[in-house]
Amino acid sequence: MEKSLFDVNWKLFINRVNQKAKQIDIFINAMSLVYTTLLSIIPLLIFSFYIMTLFNIFGGMKSIINGLKELILENLTTGTGETLINYLEQYVNNVDVTQLGVISFLSLVVVIVFMLARIEITFNKIWGVEEHRDIFKRFVAFWTFITLGTFLIAISLSLTISVISSYLSPRFVNISADKTYFFRLLSMLSYFLIFIVGYYLIPNTDVEPLAAIVGGTVSGFLFNLAKFGYKIYTKYAVGYSQIYGSLSVIPLFLVWIYLIWLIALWGAVISYVYQNRSNLHHFNTLEDISVGVQNLIPIAILVVICKEFVNRKSKGISFEGLTDRINIPVEIIEDNLGGLIKENLIAITKDNRYIPVTTLEQISLWEICKLLIFKQKIGINKIFADQEICSIYDSLIEGLREELEELTIVDLLNDAC
Repeated sequence: MEKSLFDVNWKLFINRVNQKAKQIDIFINAMSLVYTTLLSIIPLLIFSFYIMTLFNIFGGMKSIINGLKELILENLTTGTGETLINYLEQYVNNVDVTQLGVISFLSLVVVIVFMLARIEITFNKIWGVEEHRDIFKRFVAFWTFITLGTFLIAISLSLTISVISSYLSPRFVNISADKTYFFRLLSMLSYFLIFIVGYYLIPNTDVEPLAAIVGGTVSGFLFNLAKFGYKIYTKYAVGYSQIYGSLSVIPLFLVWIYLIWLIALWGAVISYVYQNRSNLHHFNTLEDISVGVQNLIPIAILVVICKEFVNRKSKGISFEGLTDRINIPVEIIEDNLGGLIKENLIAITKDNRYIPVTTLEQISLWEICKLLIFKQKIGINKIFADQEICSIYDSLIEGLREELEELTIVDLLNDAC
């Protein structure tokens, strides 16, 4: 089913966004990320600012780099005045990356990667992804994200300034960055771009570009609105300085970082729900589905995949095709697909289509149930102390085995025809 940009039941969409946000406890996760940010903010700023200074390729970048630094610090410390900006700038300037030893430099990188890994885990939770990137992939991906991202920003700014100074006025590059309309516009657009790129790259799953754009656009708008509103609040509301004195910048800083992460997570939820907008009517939770139906889900998925592959002689079925045929929450379908792939019953092609791996005539329904439904890591006798309960369990399993051992998916498909 093809999904158009505006073909969405927006009332239901908003309800599903709120439902998903409550399900993953977005407020607790935002607070967790605030703590992670506090641990890693100085190393991240040190490394990012150092990368920026390496790419003054076309000249005239010094004022722009200084403007970028001011912009980053200002957005991190909205509402806290100059005090916290000065503190952060002092800590960053006191560290010379080129003078750090190997251990210190690696420690700096590890802290940054830890922060980005925590963000990835939170985003994966929103997207229902249980499998995270391994340590090596995380290091490579996050290192590339930090260095290449900073490089692209610096190179694009350098090229832009070079072109503008050539065709408009050389004096342009000497104007203080925060006083130019160009830099203000660039900073505003960068908020949207950062959110969009983050929603597209960070989750360990395939994210539609359109879904990332929708979520990033909403987050960018909310960020600009929150920044404006928070400045007004801290200026005219009851001053924290009356309560905390010279330490008033600390709660203001913490609240602002918390707001940033709330906005970021809301945008991620919006991206997720928008990508699954054709399945909005089936965003039930697992508790809404009986245990019996839950046990049938992996078999149902395998039947749909095999039926599509055998009867239509296609190249497999897409994830969207599965969600159109099985009207349950997409997270449950994703979990069961992962189990089927892990047990080597299905495979995913390069164009993200699912196909059967095994010869359908040779695998019984009992084998499927044994692998996916009754696979028990802990012995049943270690769960139940009463032997009678263990005997009942064994009898039920034996009865199912006798019923399903001779029955295959092909038999089901033939009987249905």
